[in-house]
Amino acid sequence: MKSCIGILLLCLSLSACRLSSLGRLPISESSGLWIDSSGSFYTHNDGGNPALLYVLDQKGHLQRSINILAPNVDWEALSTDSAFIYLADMGNNLNQRKDLCIYFFPKSALDQKEIQPQKISFYYPEQIAFPAAPWQRHFDAEALFAQGDSLYIVTKNRHRPHDGWHYLYALGKEAGPQAARLCDSVQLKRGGLWQSVTAAAYREEEQSLYLLSMRHLYRFSFERGRFGPLEQRIALPLRQQEALCFGPDAELYLTTERSILSGAKLWRLRPKALKRLQE
Repeated sequence: MKSCIGILLLCLSLSACRLSSLGRLPISESSGLWIDSSGSFYTHNDGGNPALLYVLDQKGHLQRSINILAPNVDWEALSTDSAFIYLADMGNNLNQRKDLCIYFFPKSALDQKEIQPQKISFYYPEQIAFPAAPWQRHFDAEALFAQGDSLYIVTKNRHRPHDGWHYLYALGKEAGPQAARLCDSVQLKRGGLWQSVTAAAYREEEQSLYLLSMRHLYRFSFERGRFGPLEQRIALPLRQQEALCFGPDAELYLTTERSILSGAKLWRLRPKALKRLQE
């Protein structure tokens, strides 16, 4: 009886926020997501899995895969600009990696079976110990977005105790080694990893930055590498939300990873819900 009530409440919550499931995914943890102008989705698994970019249809069905000729240590995010795709190998759960990088390649290469990417290697100048001290563990990251001539990283809070602070770093788009530049910080809800940022999407038309956690979707104004005011915070009735992107239709898409109750799924959140729902 309790499970039936739980399923009913979930269905009502999904309907209320105009969140709809498009289908199950062929991978267990979709850590990055992008949709092209034709409606095809591109996604990837996280660390320890094959170095593949998966091409999916609108229902999450696998169409083909592309071999990326680079190791998948811990791929955590996809982002794009007008010409390139950026694939972030920056998962750093233990805050001890010294090989953080972002791979990138032209969108025109997506029709190939294999892609040899270029590489941006980077480090955080503020990290002086590997691993970082428990109260300084914000050098893990799962959120990447492109804006102007920069790539931006929003780090994941693994502080003990958890204090909700997330840090914004910037990189140039040129290949080679770089020091990530600390630009800003923002404090979100406290509550451990469930409240830590897992994805980001920037919408140029609004100059708005959307941050996803396992519990909420946040919208900030964003300009010149700085967080503006928090404009919206939406509680989402899902768990293990991992990736986020805007489609050409201005609708927001996200993924959830596989759980003991369900497979990994692709979801759509309609724009009207973003305007109407606010805590």
